[in-house]
Amino acid sequence: ISYNSNAKKGKFPYALSYVILPFLLNAELYASQQKTKRTKFIMWLYENRYLAPIIADKTTGMKAYTDEALLLYLSMDMLKINDQSELELGSAKMNKKRNFIRDGIDDMVRRAEFVGSWLNDAGDVVTIFSLIGVTV
Repeated sequence: ISYNSNAKKGKFPYALSYVILPFLLNAELYASQQKTKRTKFIMWLYENRYLAPIIADKTTGMKAYTDEALLLYLSMDMLKINDQSELELGSAKMNKKRNFIRDGIDDMVRRAEFVGSWLNDAGDVVTIFSLIGVTV
């Protein structure tokens, strides 16, 4: 998890996992993302504030899919949740066998790593959720 390797304030908060899928699976959000970390998340959101309701809507709408993905990775011991409700890598490793589908997956993994490190610089969960309009 790229967030954890750059984290100044702890590991990846469990709650932020719900924001990742919308950035990867929504074409408009995916296309609008910065390709480098030079533009910080908060500045990007300010410049693209019309996207905040889309992020909030997709975060809520994709909750069940995120739940299923988390349960799968937790059950396979690829992820674990610590006592502070933060996600860490588990002891199992992902099989990186190459095939024709793998290239698309590798791109998604790179984008997820980018979004994770981007969110790491954006502030805490409450700040990020407030900026995009997600209520818990």
